[in-house]
Amino acid sequence: MDGEYTLGLNDLATNLFAILMENNSNIKKVTFNQLGEFEKILSEEAERRDLKFNFILSESEMIMLFRDCGGIFYRDDNKAINISNIITPYHLIYERSHLPSDVLEVMISENVVNKTLDMMGVKKNREIKKDIYYYLKFLKSTMNRKKKIKNIKFCIADKF
Repeated sequence: MDGEYTLGLNDLATNLFAILMENNSNIKKVTFNQLGEFEKILSEEAERRDLKFNFILSESEMIMLFRDCGGIFYRDDNKAINISNIITPYHLIYERSHLPSDVLEVMISENVVNKTLDMMGVKKNREIKKDIYYYLKFLKSTMNRKKKIKNIKFCIADKF
């Protein structure tokens, strides 16, 4: 495998809610069973791309999610994660900005989006919010550009 990545509950919840919001869904509550199904969808797509995702879905990860992301996510029972009504897709894009570009590619792939919407019973929004996808692609290209610049600096340093 070319790349192996560890993702937490925050990464799963953030991406699932981003997909739902990008398709104008009013779903504000996701069960842990649905997150488990979403994990399988992401794992299958990652495997297809020669990547491996390791998910950390422990009790301590859940405690960290609600402690660190308390303004975004909350829980009203032990079976679901809720998203705050004031959160927009832009907040969720920011939450995903730390992820490597190949992980982001998996998370926004057409295959993952379609399977996720089917699983959640949401119809795909035919009017894609281009600004969100544009931002993610811009983020990816910026990361790739910085990576190339870093490699160029190392090459120059090696020559002198």
